[in-house]
Amino acid sequence: MSIEAGSAHDGRLGVPRPVLVAPDLLLRRLARRCPELNSRVAALVADLLATMRSHPGCVGLAAPQIGALARVVVVDVTGDSRAPDAHGPISLVNPEIVLAAGSQAGREGCLSLPGLTASIQRATKVVVAGLSVWGEDVLIEARGFEARVLQHELDHLDGVLIHDRVESIADLSPRTQPFQQLPSDETRQVRRRVVDQRGGREREEGGGHGQTGDRG
Repeated sequence: MSIEAGSAHDGRLGVPRPVLVAPDLLLRRLARRCPELNSRVAALVADLLATMRSHPGCVGLAAPQIGALARVVVVDVTGDSRAPDAHGPISLVNPEIVLAAGSQAGREGCLSLPGLTASIQRATKVVVAGLSVWGEDVLIEARGFEARVLQHELDHLDGVLIHDRVESIADLSPRTQPFQQLPSDETRQVRRRVVDQRGGREREEGGGHGQTGDRG
């Protein structure tokens, strides 16, 4: 079996966007498959990566968490000691788990449930199929922590949050260290660079490219 991670994105800059927090009902809705790969999907991937990286310690994000009901996720566990064989930055469009094996409990946090962690049983190995932003077939074989993060993000596409996965209330704990975000002035600078970049591209292409499945 050929295992390829594919390109994470097409090189464009993304805009850090607000992350929805439970009980926002959008987090409970089923995300839609992307019928085609276009500039809107590419922009969504770029925004997901930018949002993820604006929260130090965040290793994955799904499109519904930023208000887009599209089946798109990004993951990057690079440099984490729990994932020595990580694939690097991953973006997947229309991902699905085609193989899962093993089982292990592990503690997880979530930007959409910032005050909570949960001990959850996950498969220790998964094979995930999907598309890259270029429309290429992607097949990721992931183990351990990277496999856990992929399963966590794919749950978001089906409206599933970490507290839905626990076996008892004893598996839930308050989060002792809150998630952090880059200072607002840094985020504003990133936004300005992206607006300038996108504005130039729109003038060249003769039109805009809003986000796929954006919340209206």
